[in-house]
Amino acid sequence: MATIENGPARTGNGTVSFALRFPKHTQRFEISREALDDLEKATGSTGADLLIFFQRHEKRIIQLAEKKYGVSSNGVILLKSVDFA
Repeated sequence: MATIENGPARTGNGTVSFALRFPKHTQRFEISREALDDLEKATGSTGADLLIFFQRHEKRIIQLAEKKYGVSSNGVILLKSVDFA
């Protein structure tokens, strides 16, 4: 199982970024505001809300990130609402 490195951080583009340490590599991820709102069943969330939502759903987010690990990307893998459907 991967572990979060340095905790999640809110970015200026409406996502929460985080890095997971895998046995041989650290991979950066971002999860969209829409995905976090959908997980929380919320609307009109603030930036601070996004970090709270991330913490509440951290286990599920990490599980999905582990499944998407290795997907071709430009260095950051984006998790979107459709990924959680």
